[in-house]
Amino acid sequence: MSVIRQMRHEDISHVYTITCCSLDQYYTPDVFNFFLLQWPAGQLVACDLTGKVVGYLSGAILAGNRASVSLFAVDRIHRHMGVGNQLLEVFKTACIMSGCGVIQLEVRESNTDAIQFYQKRGFIETEHIYDFYTDHGNAVRMTLVLNRNS
Repeated sequence: MSVIRQMRHEDISHVYTITCCSLDQYYTPDVFNFFLLQWPAGQLVACDLTGKVVGYLSGAILAGNRASVSLFAVDRIHRHMGVGNQLLEVFKTACIMSGCGVIQLEVRESNTDAIQFYQKRGFIETEHIYDFYTDHGNAVRMTLVLNRNS
């Protein structure tokens, strides 16, 4: 069981460590400062019972009543324990509270585990994006409709 809360500036070093160990794209710690400034309610961390950050989700508000899951990772040791699902559920609530009716994200086309994770939670593949990543890897855009009016 994890505790989900809004990310704080002091969490960034922990979030950055999880990012470096979990994602195959390079990001600077400054990207998390940007997200915190842009939409504080869309920046979430999962903490274990000792308070250690074990996962995070950074989202952004987009045009057209949409939100994006921009970065999302769970420490390898804490995967398959419901942490990612908890983060996504709290994020969905933050999106609804902010008036967003659709969540979108991009996932590496070869990351079938992540694609299946999102599909099990109602996301559908809506687009294939070629040469999306800095290593020229392809992505799949997936969306989840939160509000039928969107």
